[in-house]
Amino acid sequence: MMAKSVCDEGDCVGWNCLRRLGKGAGMRHSWLAGIAIVAACLTGARADDSELEVRRKIESEANNALRSGNVEKLEAMSSEFRVKRSRTPSGVWKLTYFYRGIESAVTADNRDDPNPGKAPLATADAWQRAYPNSPSAKYAKGAILAKRAWLIRGHGFAGSVPEAAWQPFREGMEAARVYLESVKSVASADPAWYCEMANIAKAQSWPVDRFEAFATEVMERHPYYYQALGCTAEYWSPRWGNASAKAVEKFADRAVEKTRKEDGTSVFARTYWSISSNEVDPALFGTNLSAWPKVRQGFKDLIDRYPDPWNINHFARFACLARDTRQFNELASRIGSTPMQEVWGSTLYQRCVAAAAEIRPGPR
Repeated sequence: MMAKSVCDEGDCVGWNCLRRLGKGAGMRHSWLAGIAIVAACLTGARADDSELEVRRKIESEANNALRSGNVEKLEAMSSEFRVKRSRTPSGVWKLTYFYRGIESAVTADNRDDPNPGKAPLATADAWQRAYPNSPSAKYAKGAILAKRAWLIRGHGFAGSVPEAAWQPFREGMEAARVYLESVKSVASADPAWYCEMANIAKAQSWPVDRFEAFATEVMERHPYYYQALGCTAEYWSPRWGNASAKAVEKFADRAVEKTRKEDGTSVFARTYWSISSNEVDPALFGTNLSAWPKVRQGFKDLIDRYPDPWNINHFARFACLARDTRQFNELASRIGSTPMQEVWGSTLYQRCVAAAAEIRPGPR
């Protein structure tokens, strides 16, 4: 008989339950551990919002264009998304999902070819020949090189990586770094260049002083590209051995000052949201989530600008895990009986509603 998954605990309700889910996964006694569980329980959930359809359409078109060698389509999409800073309904750059489509094409190629990335690299080279001054064409080749290296290593923890995979992985990441730095003068006009370099820096364990200089450059060049901010902030998460809640908060504060004119404080919430989506040890945030008031205000500013159900549902999820009953109830009144399953899974929303009913909201 298979062991019962935490995702199967349909009868679990209340704050103690949410904490127990985290403890059951071997994490520290922290209600925020639920964030990692939530992410694990979403597989197979149904999409029911245009935000997700927009993302999937972009990813699919980029994937098909790369695999079919349609460099005209690749250039047209990337140029429009980069120059116009085109957004999805939730306010995320469409460029983010364009490159996710590129990565998924490399992954698909890996299933069909023992030399992963060979065909995508050929298309990237053809793209550069056709558009030699294109930042995105130059960047995309580096992204493909890095993706090839990750396919060799796998995305599990270090202990799960076969010994024989380490050397080709390190060589592949170094090749990606050298290439990306060689085309930086043109390619870094595409903000995704900085996200990929941040990922390489984490994989190569750059020392703190070197990485902080890089983080400052990210902030100066592309403070409005949220994906690059998230990739950079992850350096200070436990996953990469540099855990520092203070460093994350300081970085998010700096990002707010760079983007306040257009975004208010919303980038603070986006930065923490990005980390929570990928971080398996939420102890990064501390057991009392001291940054929650700023995360909450960031979400409020975000929803003022992009009142999309995707953002509202995620704000409510964070409020639940932060035990902010008053804020959760306000958001639940907007969500009603139609929570997005891609955010909540099958039962978490109902658990949060039940948990909120147990506690009388106090003064804020």
